[in-house]
Parts: sequence; C-alpha cells; structure tokens
Amino acid sequence: MAQEILPDVPSTWPPPNYVNPERKGNGLMVQLCILMVLTLSILAMRIYSRVFLRRIFGIDDWLILPAIVLFQAVCILTILGWLRYGYGTHAWDLRDSTRERALLFSWLSEMIVTLCLMFTKLSICTFYLRLLGGTNSRWTSRTIYALMTLIVIWGIGFTVAIILQCYPAQAVFRVDSARKCVNRYGGVIAHAAIDIGTDFLIYALPIPKMLKLQVPLRQKLLLVGLFALGAFVCTASILRLPATVRSMTTYDVMWYVWKSYLWTTLECGLGIIVACIPSITPLLLRFTSGFAPAASHNTPPKPPASSKFRNALGKALPNLNAAHSYPLANISTTVTGVGNEEWWNESDENMIRRADPEEDGAIMKTTVIEQTVSGEMGKARR
Repeated sequence: MAQEILPDVPSTWPPPNYVNPERKGNGLMVQLCILMVLTLSILAMRIYSRVFLRRIFGIDDWLILPAIVLFQAVCILTILGWLRYGYGTHAWDLRDSTRERALLFSWLSEMIVTLCLMFTKLSICTFYLRLLGGTNSRWTSRTIYALMTLIVIWGIGFTVAIILQCYPAQAVFRVDSARKCVNRYGGVIAHAAIDIGTDFLIYALPIPKMLKLQVPLRQKLLLVGLFALGAFVCTASILRLPATVRSMTTYDVMWYVWKSYLWTTLECGLGIIVACIPSITPLLLRFTSGFAPAASHNTPPKPPASSKFRNALGKALPNLNAAHSYPLANISTTVTGVGNEEWWNESDENMIRRADPEEDGAIMKTTVIEQTVSGEMGKARR
C-alpha cells in the first residue's frame, strides 16, 4: 500500500506523460524469467530424483510444491504489473485506474510472498528433522520444532494482517476511497525482523554438525560452503527491508517498488533452490558417476572413481545412500551403506549420523548383506 496522497500533492507533480513515460526495472524482468525457469527445472529434477530414483516422497517434498507454485504466481503478477500496470513508472504518469490495478497486484504479492517464504522455510526444517533429528540430540529436534512453530505463526499471522490492514479491505488499492488503515511501518519492520532471524537460524543450524564431521579441513570447508549458500538468501532478505520501507513511505510507490521486488523475488527463488539442492544430489551423482562396475566372484565390488567435488558433496550429505546389487556367480548380494572415502550412493534413510564423537559420535554406518545360495550349489558345498 502506498502512502495516501493528500489533495494538494498532485498539484506539485510535473505534467503527466501517458504515452511514453519514463520507466525502469528491465533487469527485474530478466531476473524473474531466469528464476522461474530455474525453480521449475529444479522442481522437475527433485520430483524425478525422489520418485523414480529414491521411490519416496517426503513431507519436505510436499511442502516445497506450494512454495514453487506461489513463487511462480508472484513472478507472473510482477511481470504483468510491469508490462501493463505501471511498475517502475512515476505516479504522475499513471492513470487512476492503472494505479489501482498496480496497487492491487502489489497487495496480492505481499500475501503470496509471505506464504511462499513460509512453505520454503518449513520444507527446509522438515528436511533437517530427517537429516539431523535422527541423532540422539533432543535439543536439535526441539529447536527445529520450535522454529517451525514460529514460522507458521509468522506466515499465517502476517498474511491475515496484510489482508486486514485497512477497513474496508479494498481501500488498500483504491485511490479515492475513504479508508482507515493501521500504521504499516511497525508491521513491515516486525515482518522483516522475523524473516531475517528465521533465515539465519535455518541456514546456520546444520553448520555446527558439519564442523564436527571427521573429514579433512578442505572438504569440511566445502561442506560448510554448501549449507552456507543460504547466506545469499539472508542477504537478499536484509536488502529487501530498506527498499520496502522506501516504497511504502512515498507517494511515488510504483517508481520505487521494483527494487523491493528485485530483492523479494531473489530471496524466494534462491530459498527454493537451496531447499532443493540436497534432494537432487542423487540425480547429479548419477550423471557424474555412471553405474558401478559388475564384480567378479572373488573380487569385492569397488565404487567408481569420484572427483574431489563429488567426495565433498557426498560428505556434505552423508546419509544420502542407496542400495546396490552385485551378482557373485550364483550368490545374490545386496549391500546398503556408504564407503569411507568414496561416496557414490543415492539414498538417505539408512545412515545414522552422529556429530559428537563422545555424545553424538562420529559418523556411523549400517551395512546389511543378504546372501541366498541356490539349491545345487548348496548341495555341492554341503
């Protein structure tokens, strides 16, 4: 919602230019198109990896679906607002009908962005419950659940507040409507503060566990860097605050709102990408490692050679392992687990990871070997 325009303010504006007004924000359109393609592509990769490779679709996968749908919606609204309804244009160059439609799109986008961020954060938290909550640390699980509760209250509470900020509700985007609105400044600050705080908590939560992994320093730094990709999301959420405050404290809201949307959509898009990276790792490794070679009767199977990048990536998500079968003459052997140095598996349910050698322990792995001997071979051996 823009600052209410007083009756004597338009008289100070320059003459309107409805034909060829000054505009800005072309870079925002490019960014939106790139983020829309990236998020849809990574969603397709995540679904393929989880459904066809892992054959499981968890709660975190379901939660990321509405986040991506909402993100696509806010991108479409922003593109339409820029193409047809004056985003990036001065207020005096917009007709009242056009300005009202732009304010309506902006109002809807505020609600959609809040819900998009809520679902993205919840998806990451539920993934952490599977990744970190399997250890014997009750503190970790309780912290994640408390964070999820805060996120839900924040998302739903501020969505309702955005809807009811004016009475009647449509006065938010009506230019000449009588209105009674709350002071939005405090609400914007509170919304941004909780958003930034939860971002930092979410993306910093796994770092202590990663630092305790028994891996070389160089690989450990790569692991922390993988999870620290969330720092870009935190940066976008911080830079979004002054841009949002500037756009809501001026009459010329559509001229300044493009910068707010620049950081808002970047935060949402990067958040979704970071949330999906762990789930598409099996698919990426399948393309980089190929298939494991068949083992001979007397030679145990060996994992294929891996690059240092794949080793570090595997260490970052050590419980993403898979089951592989290797025929040994008439013996069928199934091995589930991970190698110590080479990581070339695809699942993430069979690993018990512990971060503290004394309390939570180092990484422990479970290997299950099942052998069946055919009848003729069994008789010969007996």
